[in-house]
Amino acid sequence: MEQPRFPEHIAERILGKVDTVPMDLWIGANHLPLKVVVDTSAAAEASGAPPPQTVRYTMTYSDWGKAVNVTAPPANEIRGN
Repeated sequence: MEQPRFPEHIAERILGKVDTVPMDLWIGANHLPLKVVVDTSAAAEASGAPPPQTVRYTMTYSDWGKAVNVTAPPANEIRGN
């Protein structure tokens, strides 16, 4: 699987300015992730976004192993890269 990449025009702006992306990871007793917090504020600022810029993503996970129902979105709501 190919690794996700920044769009080239953004990657050129942050190249050499951002070495790390801070991330906090909470792991449950079952060794599966419970929560991940990723802070891309430095990358946003390096890309030219006006300060102060706070860009933080929080992902929470639960109900590992339970069945889910997923419905694909309509074609008009899907965009390519």
